[in-house]
Amino acid sequence: MVELTLFGNLNFGKGDIPVDAIKNLLETRYSPIYNEVRVQRTDSDYAMNRGDIGGLSREQIELRVLSDMVRKDSRYRQQVDDVARTLIDVKKLAAGGAAAAGIVKKMRESFERIQGDRC
Repeated sequence: MVELTLFGNLNFGKGDIPVDAIKNLLETRYSPIYNEVRVQRTDSDYAMNRGDIGGLSREQIELRVLSDMVRKDSRYRQQVDDVARTLIDVKKLAAGGAAAAGIVKKMRESFERIQGDRC
């Protein structure tokens, strides 16, 4: 018997977890007589309805989710837009295959500017 329990806070809907695929992996790996996958705790703070995101681009949706996440961090609450935009820019650099050093440099410069704005 194999029982896998997943728990914690999720930044997406519980239904996005591929439970059947996980069960198949467990079946393949362990060949149990029974296996179960459970999701105990979820945090759907970031779940969005189609009505909330209809007509928005992927970048707009990402910016909205990141802004909501940053808003929860008291260190950057006053600079939500700058931090979220920096994270989107860094994601674009990484997706475009930029070197790690360039990504780190962008983050360092951006957060130094943001911290300077806080003073």
